[in-house]
Amino acid sequence: MMSKVKKILKWFGIVVGLIILIIIFYLLTGLSKPNTKIDYTLKVNEDTHLVEVSMTIKPNKFIFLDLFLNQTRSKDANIRVRNFDVTKNNKKISHWKTIPTFSPLERIWVGFNNEPITITYTIDPFVEMGDRGKAISFLSDNYGYFRGMYIIYTPITFSEGKAFLFNDAMPKSQQGIGSVQFQLPEDWKINDPWENMEGVSIAELRNTYWGLGKDIEVIRFKDISIGIVKEMDKAVQEVTSQNIEKIYNEIEMITGISTEKESSFWAISILPPIPIHGGVAGSYSLLTENDISIICHEMFHWWNGNLIESANDVNWFKEGFTTYYQGKILLKTGIWSEDDFNQYIQNLISELNKDGQTPINLIAASSRLTNHSSSMEDYYEVYNGGALLAYYIDRELKKDSKTLDQIWAMLYDLDKVITNEDFIDKLKNLSDTAFADQIWEMIEGKRAIPLN
Repeated sequence: MMSKVKKILKWFGIVVGLIILIIIFYLLTGLSKPNTKIDYTLKVNEDTHLVEVSMTIKPNKFIFLDLFLNQTRSKDANIRVRNFDVTKNNKKISHWKTIPTFSPLERIWVGFNNEPITITYTIDPFVEMGDRGKAISFLSDNYGYFRGMYIIYTPITFSEGKAFLFNDAMPKSQQGIGSVQFQLPEDWKINDPWENMEGVSIAELRNTYWGLGKDIEVIRFKDISIGIVKEMDKAVQEVTSQNIEKIYNEIEMITGISTEKESSFWAISILPPIPIHGGVAGSYSLLTENDISIICHEMFHWWNGNLIESANDVNWFKEGFTTYYQGKILLKTGIWSEDDFNQYIQNLISELNKDGQTPINLIAASSRLTNHSSSMEDYYEVYNGGALLAYYIDRELKKDSKTLDQIWAMLYDLDKVITNEDFIDKLKNLSDTAFADQIWEMIEGKRAIPLN
């Protein structure tokens, strides 16, 4: 009996020892660590304006690497990424002439060394229309812009045997670090959020808008870099940059949140209205046409959207409250008059095309808008309806000498993705339960927002 017990204990000890050895091997070889460095070189071909990308992954030691690519298409459904090659030790290990919309690429043997893997491909950056007619990538003889999400197809991390070329779900703490080098045609400039694009989070590179071209005038003040197309009159350039500084300062004052930037500065690329048709905000960067109201809206997203993130069905807060605050900020800075602001509110009501008696389900409209299955009615309900809800709340709070401005610091301090319930909970701290319950019914579409 004793010999049997000893035999069992012996085998148990062997198993435990093997487990310990595997754990040590796992830690020492880097299997437990994400990719640490991904270097990009983006060369704009002077003749064709195609973007030739070279991407070098410098991995930790692990055995296999599975590559996935989220492939976007141009407006005529043509594949934008071409000639996708993967090489290691100067040997081609994978090649695709074109890539399907979304597919796992073949598993690559990495082995127990950290030899770099090089991926090269070509991207067509010409006009590609996104939601509601907005272009996400554009390049012409004189100027253009890239969005990192569509130009840099990024391997983010090694996780459970996979490196993703594009994946929003991966937490930032697990994402890699990258560097970018642009090789531009002669006389071209670039307006970007990093003076030195070394050691930047891949997530930030991916969500950045780069303005570039030979007709861009770059202006810098404080922590902002403004790239303005030279077609704009010099006097208009000066007024625009002054107004942007006013807006920047006012947002910090209103929210009570000082900006915490990992980048050297924030970049604003201001281009002609075509083909932009509006503006878009990225991480530490934004792209906009020359309209101070749109510029203000996108700047406010650096706070409401970047510093304060909200869930998809709270898009009425992200977009709607930003739409209200763009008007409020322009009023408080003196860029707009009281008449301008009042007209702005009336325009929001008119565009919404509601009679003040019809409730709006802001949660449902937000979900549809986020899932890209929306109509223009959903767009107006989220943007205009959310803005008018903010206007109503702010107006009611003022009766008790309070302001909606206080909500920003409260939500920021939660340090989490904001839900509908989070907003209502903090609103109760500003007002009372009865008022917050009324607002909740408006958000759910059970009570109409008083538009007048």
